[in-house]
Amino acid sequence: MLLRKVSIVGLEAFVKGEEYGGFTYKPISEIRAKSYLANPHAQANDVVLYLLVKDNDLIAFRSVFPGYLPDENIRFAWLSGIWVHPEHRREGYSTHLLNEALNDWSGHLLSTNFAPAAHHLFEKSMHFKKVYQQEGARFYGGPKLSELLGHRFKKLAFLLPLADVAMSVLASLKRQFYCPKQQVNFQLIETEFPDDACYQLAEQLKRGLVFGRGREELEWIFEYPWISKTDNRWLHVYPFSSYAKEFQYFTLKILDSNELKGFMVCLLRDGHLKTVFNHLDEAGYAVVADYLKQLALVRQVQTLTVFDQHLVKALKAGRSPFVFHKKMSQYIYASFPVSCAAKKVQDGDGDFIFT
Repeated sequence: MLLRKVSIVGLEAFVKGEEYGGFTYKPISEIRAKSYLANPHAQANDVVLYLLVKDNDLIAFRSVFPGYLPDENIRFAWLSGIWVHPEHRREGYSTHLLNEALNDWSGHLLSTNFAPAAHHLFEKSMHFKKVYQQEGARFYGGPKLSELLGHRFKKLAFLLPLADVAMSVLASLKRQFYCPKQQVNFQLIETEFPDDACYQLAEQLKRGLVFGRGREELEWIFEYPWISKTDNRWLHVYPFSSYAKEFQYFTLKILDSNELKGFMVCLLRDGHLKTVFNHLDEAGYAVVADYLKQLALVRQVQTLTVFDQHLVKALKAGRSPFVFHKKMSQYIYASFPVSCAAKKVQDGDGDFIFT
């Protein structure tokens, strides 16, 4: 068994090399590697891939990417993927790679996670503590239950198409009787990415954010996405997100008398919408909530995921085109002391904004 580490300085050569090409499963996609290389917080010697190789093939890997806590002046790594070959699970390889990352990053690791299984794993961990928890919501506008529940209820798969039809009828009725609210006090403009005015506002307010993402970080994220709409080569060889038929960031700008009052960035992927970044005031939340309801109506969005409590409250207020909603929890775990109490955590912090 060979432990292999790939740092930023060697990442490009690794992805183009024979070893990478010979792996049955890939530890990173080419598009994600480009993002890692462009990360404004990355340094040449940062280790970002941890590989376990046996008989010249990959049996486990862990990927991380550098981040920065401005208040503490601490560089750390976001955990962003762990995979072990099915034939080698429960053999301690995941723990081994995690310990290597802890050592290389001086004990400074962070993870955002939403999956219950991963949450329970971190809860039992001796290395990580939960430093942040936010109760958000997922709104359902007409989901395909066969896609959402098929993997959990395989024995009832034959009934799920009927459930899809029933859900479609219910969603259609909700849309039919929903009347969008007309905004008269504010102007809302939709663009693909933030403009200079948005970036200036982000720079002014980034000191109020735990992870301090401003113009530099946002431009990096938008210029180097992790998802491709054209290259599906990685679908069956890379275990994490790499391809979508629909993948679009868009920015909602709120203006009052042509003056920017706030903005929000959303991500729409194959019918699933989520909010990933915002600087909004109380009035702005109400304006954006009404717009998102209309957007869900027009584009027939299957789900909308939001963790910002102010926006969740605004979305629940008044009439809605959504069929139902359920609670969703956002967690951040850290292997070192991190305070998230006094400043804002963005919905898309960590790798959530990328996928």
